[in-house]
Amino acid sequence: MKFLYLIILFAPFLISPEKTLAQEFPRGWVLYADASQGLSTSFKQYTNYYVGELQLQPAYTIIPEHLRLGGNIGMAYTGDNLDGIFGVHLALLVKSLKVNLAGPSTLMNIQVQAEQLWGTNQQQMFGLVLKGEVFQLAEVFVSGHRDYNLNNWWFQFGIGYNLFHKKTAKEPHDPFHPTNN
Repeated sequence: MKFLYLIILFAPFLISPEKTLAQEFPRGWVLYADASQGLSTSFKQYTNYYVGELQLQPAYTIIPEHLRLGGNIGMAYTGDNLDGIFGVHLALLVKSLKVNLAGPSTLMNIQVQAEQLWGTNQQQMFGLVLKGEVFQLAEVFVSGHRDYNLNNWWFQFGIGYNLFHKKTAKEPHDPFHPTNN
């Protein structure tokens, strides 16, 4: 968690404006494990309910550098109920922020995700999620969903970790072959 705070704190100093035009959504699969919390409200009652949610979100890049399609499966705790949640989502890449530390790399992908979710307690929700995907390793997000069957709103914030994150292996240093350095 301290790592995310440091990135947010130093991001304005690391981002070079001329590099922010290129966009990146790599080919292949991602699988995020997300944890979020927030509230559920109807704006008509004084009682708002706590919402805690755990989800797995597999997604595949269908248009490289632009669009991902995926699914959601998880569970949500709302006001004394533990419910299953499942659905589909479509993520559109809005912007990629690049840094040039030891060569150009992507600091963060900013994306907007539209979701249609169903729950085991008659939930039927449509919503939008604003995500920041940091180094394609972790994500932070805020979301708002309208439950059009139960007539209330869910507002949440959360974090996620990419379980399919590809680690780049460095080649070992070979002092006898300088081309391998």
